[in-house]
Amino acid sequence: MNKRAFVLLAVCLLLVSALGAHADIIWEPEVVVEPDIVVDNDFYLQNWGDCKFLEEHEQQFRANGGGGFVSVKNAPYSEDEIAVIKNNEICTILCTIEGNREGKTETWGLVQDYEGWVPMDQLLPSGK
Repeated sequence: MNKRAFVLLAVCLLLVSALGAHADIIWEPEVVVEPDIVVDNDFYLQNWGDCKFLEEHEQQFRANGGGGFVSVKNAPYSEDEIAVIKNNEICTILCTIEGNREGKTETWGLVQDYEGWVPMDQLLPSGK
């Protein structure tokens, strides 16, 4: 009888130790670093970590370009114009990024409707 009890105890210990191995799994919560912005813009996708994301109440701006419009670019300082926003039109800026060209620092904003970039000095807060 002692031999049967010993075998039963050994089997139980083996089962418990096998089950205990699963307890070594470490659970880490998922961390979402990128804000919930879905944009098909290569510059944004490569540089989103350097962007300053605006709160919803800060996102509305009125176009105020020197030639009567603001040119929307594929990337800051790009020659590729993808759209034009006429002066006084309201646009939504999702985030901003600092750009530096020829020693001059400029802030650029990502326009939601066009998925492109505009110089923030050509926009005015809309006051909405």
